[in-house]
Amino acid sequence: MPICIDGEMACPPEDCGGIYSYAGLIPIITNKHHPEHKETIEWLGREFKPEKFDIDTVNKHLQRLKS
Repeated sequence: MPICIDGEMACPPEDCGGIYSYAGLIPIITNKHHPEHKETIEWLGREFKPEKFDIDTVNKHLQRLKS
């Protein structure tokens, strides 16, 4: 059974447009004064924290892939 033992940062949010779009999204969502911040957070549907890594969630997803 696969298991994650370490990691860092969150994965890109769904439908963000790929890795290059995600790189452009980071400065918008991490700066509350950015002109597109509020609109982007609303589009995401939640506050997204790119620095957060949740190993328990990753391992739950891996367990579901097994079954």
